Amino acid sequence: MVFGIISSNGDVMKQYFFPQELKLNNEGYLDLMKTIVKNWILKVANRQLYMWQQDSAPCYTSHVSQMWLADNHKDHTSPNIWPPNSPDCNACNLYLWGSV
Repeated sequence: MVFGIISSNGDVMKQYFFPQELKLNNEGYLDLMKTIVKNWILKVANRQLYMWQQDSAPCYTSHVSQMWLADNHKDHTSPNIWPPNSPDCNACNLYLWGSV
């Protein structure tokens, strides 16, 4: 499993590869967000507006994850208004799969 982020300005986070047999849960997702993603966003966004978008994987939509995102991302959008699970609507998936 691969996790990555791109910005609308073309900044790309180094891809994070999870161990091959890992099934990502809330704890693993929040650890990734706290230790890697938050620092990258603060460094790259640097007071710029940004939108955090992800798909509807269970570890992303869990109550614990949603609460952490709401507390730590100023422009967090709740899952009920995310686009459908389609690479046509998700530029990050489209870019990442093309580069992998």
